[in-house]
Amino acid sequence: MVLRGAANIEGYYKDAGLRPILDCDVLVPEHKAVDAIRTLESAGWSRITPSPAKLTPRFRGFRSSIAFRNGAGVELRLHWHVLSFCCSSSADKEFWCSAEPAVVHGVETLALSPTDQLLHTCLSGLEWSYVPPVWWAADAMMILQLPDRIDAKRILRLAKEYRLVLLARRALDYLHATLEAPVPPDLLQALSAEPVSRADQLEYECVTRPYRKRSVSAWMVGAYRRHERCGTGTFMGYLACSLRWGVLSHVAARVRKQSRSS
Repeated sequence: MVLRGAANIEGYYKDAGLRPILDCDVLVPEHKAVDAIRTLESAGWSRITPSPAKLTPRFRGFRSSIAFRNGAGVELRLHWHVLSFCCSSSADKEFWCSAEPAVVHGVETLALSPTDQLLHTCLSGLEWSYVPPVWWAADAMMILQLPDRIDAKRILRLAKEYRLVLLARRALDYLHATLEAPVPPDLLQALSAEPVSRADQLEYECVTRPYRKRSVSAWMVGAYRRHERCGTGTFMGYLACSLRWGVLSHVAARVRKQSRSS
């Protein structure tokens, strides 16, 4: 299945010149992730994302994707979970079951339904990044041009089920208030009516702020929430992954970046 930019170009923009992308996002079922990585590496692709040589179940429950680059400098991100907030095969099943046929450069594949694509776009766009992901707002506006294909009840159900109400609300409120996006009014009202806990607010802080600006409590709550959703291993094991493959790899990347700039 294709995700993000590649899916939006083919499904909504219909013109690659309107939506530049830096890489291509491809999703495979979690049980196929190891085979997919072997195939890429045997074809000359190298990992960019720090990761263990063998993708253990614990790592697959901690991270949803890793990036690759080939000899020509082309980048590809391989996903085995749809949502980085919810590294769970049971959650992925929801999206695979509602996926729709798509054709990318003549290749038959799948893409998320418009409803799921909107939710995925909003949640992905809120995640902090070195490069502000302004693309998400444009993508969401394009998807919302198909109001008859947006199932507000499904978005609300998924947001409640995976405790992502505050994230979905903030993204959709921004689109509606700032860009006058045609977000279904009943969806905005329903999301606003849902209670938001202190844990929800801390997770929002963890997701949207850079590492150095996250409080320890926000980082801990964010890690615990993701651990709960993935359902694999112990929390201490998940925390070890977060330290090794999250915080430390982030610091190492910053050091390398500063070294190159100097």
